Amino acid sequence: MNYAHWLAKTFPELNEMCDETVIAYVKEAKSSTMVFRESIKIISGLLVFIPFLFYLATSEKGLFETLFGWIATSLFFFVGGYIALYFDQKVIKKRLTKIIMSKYT
Repeated sequence: MNYAHWLAKTFPELNEMCDETVIAYVKEAKSSTMVFRESIKIISGLLVFIPFLFYLATSEKGLFETLFGWIATSLFFFVGGYIALYFDQKVIKKRLTKIIMSKYT
């Protein structure tokens, strides 16, 4: 994601900030929230993977013998990835906002 564009839109008074500073702030935000972001990825994966396992256990045919099996596999993969990415971006933006507010206010 382009955090420089987001920062310029959210904090217009920081438009003169150089790219190295933005990258440093983003790295700081990512490192300080790494454990929380990884736990969200695991939880979103489990929320998607558990129904997939339930379908697999109750299916009479093999999973990939039906069109629904291929669709379900793709859907679970994309939904889990989207959930993880959505919350990952939200957490980074929130932490980045806190870092900027603490340094410039």
